Amino acid sequence: MENLIEKLLLNKYLTVHTVNKMKLDKNYIKEQLIKVGLKKGDTVLVHSQLLKVGIPEEDVFDLGKYYLDIILEIIGDDGELVLPAFTYSYCKNKVFSPLKDMSSVSSLANTCIRNHIGYRTLDPIFSYVIVNPESAEQRFSNVSFDLENGMAGYLSKKNAKYLMIGDLIYFTLLLACEQQLHTYNRFMKKFSGITKINDTEIHSDCYYYCRRYCDNTILDLSKLTRIVVDPLVSAGKVKYESFGNSHLYYCTDVNIMMDAYKESLNRDLFELLKGPALSESDLIKIDPEKDELDINRVNYKIVKL
Repeated sequence: MENLIEKLLLNKYLTVHTVNKMKLDKNYIKEQLIKVGLKKGDTVLVHSQLLKVGIPEEDVFDLGKYYLDIILEIIGDDGELVLPAFTYSYCKNKVFSPLKDMSSVSSLANTCIRNHIGYRTLDPIFSYVIVNPESAEQRFSNVSFDLENGMAGYLSKKNAKYLMIGDLIYFTLLLACEQQLHTYNRFMKKFSGITKINDTEIHSDCYYYCRRYCDNTILDLSKLTRIVVDPLVSAGKVKYESFGNSHLYYCTDVNIMMDAYKESLNRDLFELLKGPALSESDLIKIDPEKDELDINRVNYKIVKL
């Protein structure tokens, strides 16, 4: 049923978008991904908006599986694929089931979950799917954007690549930069709940660096693109190419994008936010939530899907 719905959505999408003149098929997709720099042995974080690209001219039953097979064919058995599988479960007071719960942000991750491909981290808010992880014993922190034992640090140490298939930059590791610099637009908050793996239920706490809740603190993606990403494109540090009805963004090292974001934060906290700028005391008056200081860090082993 999910695949049927996905096909119907694809057909609906194409009725209101002009199909790119380039033939959209496996050869084209593979050639374009290799052209921007994806290669054998890469560790790559992939965010995606596959519906934006358009429907391939080949017979495709599962679009996520179609792209997943192409990417894995390029990076090979020595490559490592990381996909966002965020559910925000504990934020919604829901039980988190890593073996069953679908990602809210990635059809590629959902393909892995449905087909039991790879492993999943146990963060009930910002989990990731990892295909071909460094180790099946790999553990990650219950503090969502820790650099030490967190996904951001894991990818940073590996100098992982970043690939965005779509029109806008989605790069959630930017939250790790804000947490590292302890920017006052956010605060650390504890979330508690139940994680269920098969028949075993585990009570756990996780910690997320939450945005102070007002319009001023919303990230402006157009500013992010113009102020951070476009200069990296001009400098040749990020590649930007047309791709079907959409685009590809590719960076050879996640640290490049994280460092550029930190430079912006150090210049002006509100440079990339919707604004207007507010002082720390003014923000706290609007949203008086206090930082969670008593953090009990626990590292949880990834689970096989």
